[in-house]
Amino acid sequence: AGLPKGVRVKVDNIAPFISQTRFVCQFNIEGRVSSISAGLISDTIYCDEQDFTYTNRVPNITATFAVIWGQSKPLDNPENIHVLIYRTYPARRKPCTSCTKQYQDVKLVYKILTSA
Repeated sequence: AGLPKGVRVKVDNIAPFISQTRFVCQFNIEGRVSSISAGLISDTIYCDEQDFTYTNRVPNITATFAVIWGQSKPLDNPENIHVLIYRTYPARRKPCTSCTKQYQDVKLVYKILTSA
């Protein structure tokens, strides 16, 4: 099992009628889509904690990410922000340093650690 982590993302120009609806964060990890409840506080969407795991034996993977409002409408993601998920190792509980350096220039909303 991985380490449960929450994700948060800042939003711009949310119409008042949208802010009154239910929000869900969707993650597509290795073709598996999971939906997690979320809430809007001020200008930030807070996704509930999730146990991020993947089966591929690589040190990290990139997951697509979307915020859904009103049951089926995705918020715009003009910068195509993704989530980078790192595999951790039980003895260290931290990401491999070379993985972190490799992706320093990639624009990501979150780096999430999972256990090996």
